[in-house]
Amino acid sequence: MKKKWTILLVLSGLAFAACVLILPRPLVAVAGGEADAGTTVLFVLGLFLLADSLGLLAVGLRLRSIDLNTPRSYGNREATGSDEDRKPNPYELPTALNQTQMGHHTGQ
Repeated sequence: MKKKWTILLVLSGLAFAACVLILPRPLVAVAGGEADAGTTVLFVLGLFLLADSLGLLAVGLRLRSIDLNTPRSYGNREATGSDEDRKPNPYELPTALNQTQMGHHTGQ
């Protein structure tokens, strides 16, 4: 499942692409003072898409930064594989039980 911020960033990009395709011609017509009703509607739609894309971008980036700033631990991490599949660490210090079994620690 995708994270919510990923979906928002994709929607933001799509809204901005639609804005880039719709807005330029009506913007020129409205700025030149020769816009009819249809051109004005496209201009307002382009402005709405621009505001929407910027809002989705801001929310998506905010959610992404919250997700990236969350500390990871064994309790809340996303597992990529089961722990049983991991190779033992050869540099790990032996446990006290292992030391007793190996005769290194007699407890005296």
